[in-house]
Amino acid sequence: MTLRDSARMARHTLALGLRADRRVTIIVGVLVVLQAGLAAGLAYAQRHLVDAAGAHLLGGLLAAAALGTLVYALQLIGQRFSHNLRNDLRDRIQMALEQEITETAAKIPTITHLERADFLNRITMLRRGTPALAKTGWAAAHAVSALAGIGLSLWLLIGVHPALALLAVAAVPILPLANRAMRMQRQALDATSEPLRRESMLHDLCLNPDPAKEVWISGNGAELDRHARTLWEEAGDLEARARLRGLGGEIGAWALYFVMLAGALLVVGLLLIRGQATLGDAVLAISLAGQLRLQQYAAVESIALVADGGRVAEHHHWLLGYAAEHGVRPATPERRTPAPVRPDSAVPARLTGGIELRDVCFTYPGTDTMVLDFGCDPGGRRRPARARPVRLGGRVHRHSAGLSQAPDPCGRIGRRR
Repeated sequence: MTLRDSARMARHTLALGLRADRRVTIIVGVLVVLQAGLAAGLAYAQRHLVDAAGAHLLGGLLAAAALGTLVYALQLIGQRFSHNLRNDLRDRIQMALEQEITETAAKIPTITHLERADFLNRITMLRRGTPALAKTGWAAAHAVSALAGIGLSLWLLIGVHPALALLAVAAVPILPLANRAMRMQRQALDATSEPLRRESMLHDLCLNPDPAKEVWISGNGAELDRHARTLWEEAGDLEARARLRGLGGEIGAWALYFVMLAGALLVVGLLLIRGQATLGDAVLAISLAGQLRLQQYAAVESIALVADGGRVAEHHHWLLGYAAEHGVRPATPERRTPAPVRPDSAVPARLTGGIELRDVCFTYPGTDTMVLDFGCDPGGRRRPARARPVRLGGRVHRHSAGLSQAPDPCGRIGRRR
């Protein structure tokens, strides 16, 4: 996973949201931007409310109360409204991504890729991670909003006393250690993709009616189930160990932050006793100290969602690149209309010409080992017993060398080297 993959997917999902509903996407974007200043605005209103009440200033009291009411209303109503609209957009984005992935994979010519374990593993992880992809764009927007909110909160705290900026220093280890924990979890998820895929296939053999009859009649059901359970347990143990290793660093980072938070509150108390701060400053510091923890947690959670989407985005980018190498253009709404059917493309009742294969060789991608080497004349007098020649003649597989020619549905001969 790279930052470029995450940024690319964030832009792509936001563009899909605009394509699905531009008006709703803009409304949610405005609400996300406003959330950056809500915590700072509420604490600022509380400070002036307390100071104005202490100084018996009715105008200041009413202005602070109005500001606090407005900010609280935006915080309560805006978050709920934004959450509901965002969920609807996320569902639409997920459906668009699933359609894009399905169309791209379906347009890849031949079936050679379906016999490659690396392709199947990536497709499995991509399909399992589509919900994470759909969240990437808005998670990135919320991360930027949360970081901006943290900056505003620290600016107000520094206005009370510069020593309160140490809260920002204490928060520095949280993000890298949280990213380390997420990276370990992502690596574990990638490592378990093939064992989980094999476990699913083995259990499908025992559960699907057609193969299950032969499996259980032959007495192999218990053995397949045991092997599948072993794969599942190994994958679960690997993921659990990765989570525990990452959790230790996160706990240490949060413990340091809470120690510094207690020190910051002690500094505010000393300033209040010495008359170097007002009661409103103390209320602001206490309010922001609590809000700062929530803002940091929101930032870490949003960055975790972006990183999770970036992990899946790497497989999405690989699929698009693999499809492009085989002549598949990216799917767009304009290209999703079916191509017109030629009037002369009806399938004939019988072929008028033969299928000719000359010195055809076939090797799987990524290896030089030849698994097929033969020639076959139009009469078919030399043919192996397996179905590979039929797949090569029908262009289901691409041969590595040699020449094949076969009639198309209109009776013309197509040649391929």
